[in-house]
Amino acid sequence: MADIPVQSQSGSPSFQAAAAGGDSFENNGSVFIRTTGPGGGYTLRFLNARDCDFGDHGDLDEVVPDANPNDTGKFSTFRFNVNGRVTVTYLPDETGIQIQALAC
Repeated sequence: MADIPVQSQSGSPSFQAAAAGGDSFENNGSVFIRTTGPGGGYTLRFLNARDCDFGDHGDLDEVVPDANPNDTGKFSTFRFNVNGRVTVTYLPDETGIQIQALAC
């Protein structure tokens, strides 16, 4: 598992390869994730830290159908943060996925 730095959208934010076992990023409620990946698609799984009282329960799965850049987020600090960080894993695995965390 690797730490993904939160970057500014200005300039040229860089992607990093997704790590086996998942990655984590700091979250203040104003961060989103941008990914690119294999043409056959993949799933991003954002691990739930606690259930929300408004009907949101369990992990959040974002299905990405193709290799085009995909944006996911913002993430509730109550629902997703553990020690100020969100954890994301990759299905079926991390092969070919590039990820960046961006401040809104």
